[in-house]
Amino acid sequence: MDEFQRWCDQARARVVAGRFPEAEAAFREARRLRPEDARVSAELAVVLRRLRRAGEAEVLLREALARAPGIASVHAELGGVLFEQDRFAEAARAYRDALRIRPDFARAHLALGLALVVNVFTLRIRKLPVGRAWEALREDEVACKSLGVHPRNTKLTAFAIGAMFGGFGGSFFATRQGFISPESFTFLESAIILAIVVLGGMGSQIGVVLAAILLIGLPEVFRELNQYRMLAFGLAMVAIMTWRPRGLLAHRDPTVRLADHGPPPA
Repeated sequence: MDEFQRWCDQARARVVAGRFPEAEAAFREARRLRPEDARVSAELAVVLRRLRRAGEAEVLLREALARAPGIASVHAELGGVLFEQDRFAEAARAYRDALRIRPDFARAHLALGLALVVNVFTLRIRKLPVGRAWEALREDEVACKSLGVHPRNTKLTAFAIGAMFGGFGGSFFATRQGFISPESFTFLESAIILAIVVLGGMGSQIGVVLAAILLIGLPEVFRELNQYRMLAFGLAMVAIMTWRPRGLLAHRDPTVRLADHGPPPA
């Protein structure tokens, strides 16, 4: 392995670990060895963007496009930098150039479509016997046992179907990232997922979607307060557990009800 590749590998490993200042230093060493390499300049720009240095990132991305205008990911990254600077018209042009070069960048529409399919599947399976068993087990495990519902097997089916959906999401995440490792899934990611479920409410799909928009979108709006994210999560969790312990839009009504046939005949 030559020195250039060694610096690139070190820089990428530090990006995965979240050590961006060290990643910047490693990418600059790699760029010093091969200043004509457009991809290294683009990767360094990504690191600078994470370090809130959008101006330097834009300069590097434009230099990379001047050397290699056919790299769609560089156009997309430039669009993100311009969008953060409220230069929306230029950002739209950059995104259009990325889609012109790589139409498969529109995979977000595929992910949205699959999310809707999962939502429909969840709504339908709740009306099946296994879905009704899940709801009954959630409400009263002792009553389920008395009615012949096996708690262990019922819980295992829920875990298995949840793992299946997790595998679907993980496959798309791996395809999008191109490289994953244990360092890709930090404690912060687990805290975000837990906060989304608690904030949205158990049993409410609309509530979970709303909570995801709040917890993912608001940090992007207040990006300069990124270091206080964990504090904000803690305060939000305490507030929800105090004033709305069931979540924002939680509902625990059964999916299927027995028909009301009126009073019995005399």
